[in-house]
Amino acid sequence: MKRSALERKFLDEDRNARLEFIRAAMTTREGRFFMWWLLQIGKYGVNPFASNALTMSFGCGEMNVGAQILEEILTAVPTGFPDMMIEQKELRELRDSKLSQTSEEENFDE
Repeated sequence: MKRSALERKFLDEDRNARLEFIRAAMTTREGRFFMWWLLQIGKYGVNPFASNALTMSFGCGEMNVGAQILEEILTAVPTGFPDMMIEQKELRELRDSKLSQTSEEENFDE
């Protein structure tokens, strides 16, 4: 086998292993939470604009990582991203509700 063909084979094996990991992770709530966290630190959906060109370049780099992570998630589990969005929305609503209850209780205690 030629070196380039062997290198391509190794790259394919690596990608398949990543996709299999993502598929497995996406079957659990904790795994989806972790993937969502990766998208957050990858600045997925964040506008990287900054008045300083170097800061903006850094932000674009972070955003690129997030886009690559999302691409892998969508390849591995096409419905995974919408499922994560729904779960995160529900979690945010639950936490917001608890925070507002806490705020009301604190105001009542004063």
